[in-house]
Amino acid sequence: QIQLLKGICSSTSKGYYSRTSERPSDHPPHGLSGGVRAADMHRHHWISWATPQHSLQLCSQGTIYRWFQDFSNPGFELGDATRSGRPCSTRTTENIDVISDLVKEDPRQSVRELADCLEIDFKTVHRILTEDLHLRSVCSVWVPYDLTADQRQARVNCAKQIRKVFSSRGLNDILNCLVVEDETWLHLDGKGSKADNRCWLGAGDSKATVTRRSISDKKTMLLVAFTPNKRVSICTTPPNTKVDGQYFIDFVRHTGDLWRTLRSNPCHLDEVLWQMDNARPHTCKAVSDFLAGRRVNLLWQSPYSPDFNLCDRFLFKWLKADFSKRSFANHEEVKQLPRCTGSGSWRKNTCRLRSGVSAAPCTSASQTAVQEKYISKREYYWRVSSTVAMAIVGVAACLFTVQLIQDLLQATRYPVRSVKHRPVDRYDAPGIAVFPNGPRLQSCSYYRLLSAEFWNRKFAQSVTREKLEIEKTGRFLDHATQWNLNRTDCDYRSLTYRDAADNQTDEFAGHDALVFMGPSRVKEKETLFLYFTADTSDDQDFYSLGFLLFHDYWAFSNRSQADRLEFVADIRSHQPMYAASAGLRMWNRLSMTHMELEGGHEPTQVVLDLEYSLVWHWDRHQSDASSRKQFFLFFEWKSGIVAESYIMRTQSVWSFGAALCGVLLTLHKGYSLAAGNIRELRRTRARRTRSRQLKRLWQQHQRDLRLQKGAVNRGGPSSRFGHFQQLLNSSNGPGGIGSCTGG
Repeated sequence: QIQLLKGICSSTSKGYYSRTSERPSDHPPHGLSGGVRAADMHRHHWISWATPQHSLQLCSQGTIYRWFQDFSNPGFELGDATRSGRPCSTRTTENIDVISDLVKEDPRQSVRELADCLEIDFKTVHRILTEDLHLRSVCSVWVPYDLTADQRQARVNCAKQIRKVFSSRGLNDILNCLVVEDETWLHLDGKGSKADNRCWLGAGDSKATVTRRSISDKKTMLLVAFTPNKRVSICTTPPNTKVDGQYFIDFVRHTGDLWRTLRSNPCHLDEVLWQMDNARPHTCKAVSDFLAGRRVNLLWQSPYSPDFNLCDRFLFKWLKADFSKRSFANHEEVKQLPRCTGSGSWRKNTCRLRSGVSAAPCTSASQTAVQEKYISKREYYWRVSSTVAMAIVGVAACLFTVQLIQDLLQATRYPVRSVKHRPVDRYDAPGIAVFPNGPRLQSCSYYRLLSAEFWNRKFAQSVTREKLEIEKTGRFLDHATQWNLNRTDCDYRSLTYRDAADNQTDEFAGHDALVFMGPSRVKEKETLFLYFTADTSDDQDFYSLGFLLFHDYWAFSNRSQADRLEFVADIRSHQPMYAASAGLRMWNRLSMTHMELEGGHEPTQVVLDLEYSLVWHWDRHQSDASSRKQFFLFFEWKSGIVAESYIMRTQSVWSFGAALCGVLLTLHKGYSLAAGNIRELRRTRARRTRSRQLKRLWQQHQRDLRLQKGAVNRGGPSSRFGHFQQLLNSSNGPGGIGSCTGG
């Protein structure tokens, strides 16, 4: 058939078929051209022309079209093309190992992808996955039917880790800081769950028909995080939203902001234990970096272990049991879901969790009861002791605050001055203002009594021990050969000033003054010797020489001439002045104290101290010099120690404020702890009182029942039993003992 059709196609390339003839003709029929119509004509004439032995009637029209198109191509060949052949359908060990490695590398591959990759039959790949590798497809992920040894060991390690955390932190801390997070789907049509489809059937009754949900049904994903002590965060995803790592980060951030601003029992993300599964949005790098930056402690659960997650154990069943009875029109109505619904169910499940955790280490019911009783007593005594301790701390903080305020007021009124002394080698040279009032300056000299050891430091170690002992005892002046006397001329300024009290119109009202530079080198025993004389040829028989001191000579010398005159006139009017008369020698000893106040708020004060002594002078000059009266002033340094004065306060405003803030924070924290403990004490006392009442009534009821067994029936239950029923019913309310112990 192919050879015949090829011949027909080659003939049609040279001529055309006519409508009436059975063979090709050289002239094309009227209105006929190439294309589908030509192919139809070829097939029509060829089938009518072909002999029955060729069996061309078995070829369909599509086959003829396809062959005609292929044979019209000049490059077409009749040889068989290369092909892969029939897919391999054998289940060899090599194929099983390769498929196992591919599934471990990416468990989300489909059966078709594995078959195309390995060029193995689809059914063979499926049989290898299900029968040889014992895998099943759960939510498009291949997971094993039975866990391997490593996966079972991972479950054991996860359980040990959780148990270790529970035992180290305690029950109350775990119930406060454990955060469990998971995701679930919520259908908006409000159909019941599988548990709601159960019904009682009699013999011969047919099973109830339940409509299966379609994949395209309206639904939304709920991201739920909760703690056992009634903190809940529920986030609903908008339509067409992809829950990836960034969406999960936003949910964790929203949960942290929500729980941080709670009025009752707030918490921060760095204080919680966050438990979640190993889904891809939970384990991506962005989520890991975010949780590490927020210092969130993670509590991972082992793979393929949804029973470790409390959301799957009871929360989702409880939520869906409530939400399955409702129907939502759109996603906006889902947003109005309450934060916590069914407080009774929540309290019952929370108390079950509490009792289960507390009873985990025990092996019998009696041991469990004893341990619960012991824990309750221990908590009660601990709360009492902590309340008393916080009350004592609050009283001590109040007394400390009062004493702190009194100390601050006392230190502000009466500051304490501290003086520190330090030795110096030299001072800034003081100034000595001398007012002659008649006598004239004859000589002015500096004398330095210098030791040879002072100038020659390198020979200090060669001094004998005897010499050092002599110097320590103060008898070194006996060795006069050790000392040298150095004399230099002094520096002074001469000026004539006008006193403010003098007559301004008097032209000759000026006063003479000499300002000398005082000694400055303390360690060199520097002295200043002034020699004045007064001529007694006139009628004046009394002469005096006045002088006073000021602390800085160089500041005076750097002034202008007008400032110098004003300065001398000012100190002459306000400073005390000393005077010496003729025939007496005055020996003066100077000392200077620099007063540096703390903080530099006040300028440095310099205090000059002067000690003087008068010596009678017996004039033994010749007769030509007896008519002159002589004045001698001798200044030397007395002390080489500078006193630095500081004004200190035992308490400052900043230290007082810091201490007061600490006291207030302590009082606030103590009050909050004490208030919480008092509330818990009241609740515990009321709970224990109700428990004792119930226990006594139950024991009395048991005794009444034992007494009634052998007696005649006297009527209904006793009054005590009726009172017990009333008390039990009242205790089953919110916060009662029945809700916590399961009745």
